[in-house]
Amino acid sequence: MTILIFAGGAGTRLWPLSRTSSPKQFEMLQGDSSTLQMAVERVREFGFQNMYIATNEAYVDIVATQIPELARDHILVEPAKRDLAAAVGLSLQRLKQRGITGHIGILWADHFMDHPQVFVDALKRASALLEEDSRRCIFLAEIPRFANHNLGWIHLGEEKKSGEFAFLEWQYRPTKERCDELFASGTWYWNPGYFVLDIDFVLSLYERYQPVMAGELQRMSVDEAYLKSAYSTLEIRSFDEAIIEKLDPSQATVLK
Repeated sequence: MTILIFAGGAGTRLWPLSRTSSPKQFEMLQGDSSTLQMAVERVREFGFQNMYIATNEAYVDIVATQIPELARDHILVEPAKRDLAAAVGLSLQRLKQRGITGHIGILWADHFMDHPQVFVDALKRASALLEEDSRRCIFLAEIPRFANHNLGWIHLGEEKKSGEFAFLEWQYRPTKERCDELFASGTWYWNPGYFVLDIDFVLSLYERYQPVMAGELQRMSVDEAYLKSAYSTLEIRSFDEAIIEKLDPSQATVLK
């Protein structure tokens, strides 16, 4: 499985500790490791040859310094900030141009985890599920510890197998009152935003739901000059809004 870690965010919600010149994912917030280094360490067993980090061009040197084991051409550079619909699509197109297909875990560089092996086991299980049916998306859901209104929530349906659930819906940052209801229900979980999916399947979703962006990103993945001149003109949209929210619920499975 290919691992793609996004580390290009500005970390504005942790300002002033997190600054534009050095966002939170690069700061030593716990011990002597940044959250980017922690994110890489917990998926190290997948191999650096299968790992890529996507970041803004302003942070390339920081990534290279903090993750020296990663080949420089495994740092995928976004020339401007256009949110994750563009960033994910560009990264996947670039990987496809390198002949990389199959399963990919889309991960984030700014999280703490108390039980990293549980997370890694979930990634492996998600990959196994895609072996059965590659035309779906596997979401990872986190058991909520309190009614957090700063997170997205994901609604779990029928349990198909132990820890494997149907997907019903989600809500992004509900009100505090609504979060109290979701937390009490026992069927709504935190959505930390981790996806495991098939590269070709996701690119087909871009062609279906975002055809203009898909065409532009495909051209940019092979034309560096066009990428630099035109990327900043792409629509600013989240990956969830552009792609994931358009999935039929039957095309998604949730791992708790």
